[in-house]
Amino acid sequence: MVAPPLRMALHRAMESGRPVEPGALRAVHYGMTLSAADWVGWDRLVPGVHMRQIYGQTESVTGVLGSAPWEVDDREVIGRPFLGVEAVRVVREDGTEAADGEPGELWVRGEPGNTLMLGYRDAPEATAATLVAGRWLRTGDVMVRHSDGRFAFRGRGMHVIRRGGENLSTYTVEIDLQACPLVRDVAVTSRADDVLDAVVVAHVVPANGYDEASFRAWCRENLGRRGVPDEIRTHTSFPRTGSGRVKVQDL
Repeated sequence: MVAPPLRMALHRAMESGRPVEPGALRAVHYGMTLSAADWVGWDRLVPGVHMRQIYGQTESVTGVLGSAPWEVDDREVIGRPFLGVEAVRVVREDGTEAADGEPGELWVRGEPGNTLMLGYRDAPEATAATLVAGRWLRTGDVMVRHSDGRFAFRGRGMHVIRRGGENLSTYTVEIDLQACPLVRDVAVTSRADDVLDAVVVAHVVPANGYDEASFRAWCRENLGRRGVPDEIRTHTSFPRTGSGRVKVQDL
C-alpha cells in the first residue's frame, strides 16, 4: 500500500471511535510514509500488524529497496537493495556519484525485459531518457544513502518547489503539515511567483476545529517560519487515482 489509502483508512477508523479488528491481516508493506501523528494513531489501533517500508516502481518491475525482516522499521529509512537488484547509484545533477548523506537521483541497474521495463509504449525518446546506456533506470526519485548502506526517500525530482533559491520537496512539506491535528489531509502544489519564482500552496481537508489562523500558528510554532505555506486552500476531499494517490494536477 502507499500512504494515501493507509491514511484514509486510519482517519475513517479514528472518526468511527470503534476498535479495529484486523482479522487475518498480519503485515503491510508500504511505500511512502505517514506523518508522526498518524503513526501514533496507527500503532494504537492496529499494534499487531507488522509494518515494512519498501521501494520500487512499475519501471523497475519489482521491489528495489527494503529492510531485512529482523530490522526495526523506523518509518524513515527504507532499507538496502533487494536480492536480485544488480546495483543502485545515487547520482548528482551533473551525473557524478553522490556521497553518503547527500541527496541525488536513484539509478537502478538491471536487464530490460527481465528486471527492468523494456520501455514506454510508442515513446522511444522517453525510453532513451529513462534507460541510460540501456541498463540504468533513472527513477526520478531523490534518495539519500546512509553510511550503513540503507536509503531514505526525499521526494520526486519533478516535485521540487524552487522558492526564493531554496529547494523544497512537496513530499517532505506534506509529511510535516499532515502532522497538524487541525487537518485531516494535506496536499502541496506550487504557484509561479514573480519575486520568489514559486510559492508553496497547501491544499487542506479541515478537521474539527480548523481555522486558517490557527493552522498558520501551528505551522509557525512546530515547523518555523519557513514551514508556513504561502497560500492555503481548503477542500472537502481530494480527487484521487484508483490506488488512492491525490491527483495534484486537478487541485
